[in-house]
Amino acid sequence: MMNPYQPVASVEPETAVPETSPASESVFRPLSWWARSAFIFAGIIIPIGCHLLSLSGAPTAPLWQTGELGDKLSFILSPQAGFIFYPLMIYAIVSLTLYLTFDSKKRVGFWVQLGIYGGVPVALWYSIVLDITTIDSPDEILLIVGQFGSPLAIYALLRFFEWLHRKTVIPIGWYFVGAIVVGGILVGCMFDPGSTFGIIAGGPMIASLVCGPAWAFLVYAYASLRLLRDPRSPRPLDPLEKLSGIAYFAYVLAACPISVLFSLNKYSSLPTQPVSQCYVVTAAARGHRRFVGAKIERIDGIERRVNNQLSRLWAFEQLLIQTCPQGHHRLRKVYDRIGPKLAARVSNPWLADMAYLSLKPVEGLAMVLLWCSHVSTSHRAPSHRAQPTGCRDENQA
Repeated sequence: MMNPYQPVASVEPETAVPETSPASESVFRPLSWWARSAFIFAGIIIPIGCHLLSLSGAPTAPLWQTGELGDKLSFILSPQAGFIFYPLMIYAIVSLTLYLTFDSKKRVGFWVQLGIYGGVPVALWYSIVLDITTIDSPDEILLIVGQFGSPLAIYALLRFFEWLHRKTVIPIGWYFVGAIVVGGILVGCMFDPGSTFGIIAGGPMIASLVCGPAWAFLVYAYASLRLLRDPRSPRPLDPLEKLSGIAYFAYVLAACPISVLFSLNKYSSLPTQPVSQCYVVTAAARGHRRFVGAKIERIDGIERRVNNQLSRLWAFEQLLIQTCPQGHHRLRKVYDRIGPKLAARVSNPWLADMAYLSLKPVEGLAMVLLWCSHVSTSHRAPSHRAQPTGCRDENQA
């Protein structure tokens, strides 16, 4: 018979046994559709587009030796000095493409990871060079804030669109397209209704080109972080892979000063003084005479074709010189670089007619600002310095 006072061994309840929760383990999560879209756009499409545009020369390259650091380094953005980075960029873009293709199925191999890791310093180098070549004063530092802050703003906007999608069941893409159109219309109405389409179509493109290197840096940095935190078991590197990684990053570090030397060499071959050039507005006045309203005037003993568009834009430039000299200097610096290249493409009257039409929104905006400042007539230069035309050593149109 069992003694009722005999102690009985305590039994732990089953619920007290700790169990490892699967949720506590690190789980691989594939990229969302919007993250993949951002990777494709900022890490593949934009770098390819930027370098295709630079094949004809860097957009910020100077025409003469100005002595500024940004002009000395500007050729790094063109094949003339940046060709040494092309194998690195191609390798990074191909690696990112393979990463987006196979990452959801298995952990990508070492050679794909190396290309993505290498894309981080390459994109950062191009971002630094682009900022040096475009920033002339401390107040333009906001450009860097926009380059790195715009992805955060886009991410917040996308989250807001997702919330609207859950509330209204309207595809998110329609919200995004609507934001671009409405924003472009508002900006266009602020400046000139005729430029609305150009702002909608060209605004995102120009912003993408300016912010492209910074966006690519963020994409490759985020992809590298995901690779480092990938829970799928990595295999140890063999000696050949370790040696290849060291050699690869040594090439990346050596490419930076070598590209600087090539850029300085190209810069030293430029003339030391500004070269007289015919610019876009002057070239546009060479269209069909009745269409562009051109007439022949004798300026400083030289017969030149001028029209009202040329005179208005020159008067507007004089207004900028008097009211906003720093802003005029920046605009003139950019125009002195790209103006001759664009004007050289206006090789016949039909192309000149198209250039004349494309400048109409700018002409309309200039007329409005001149009228608002009551200088539509007082700021017209006398004939001995009018030169609202063409080829002159300073203040080209």
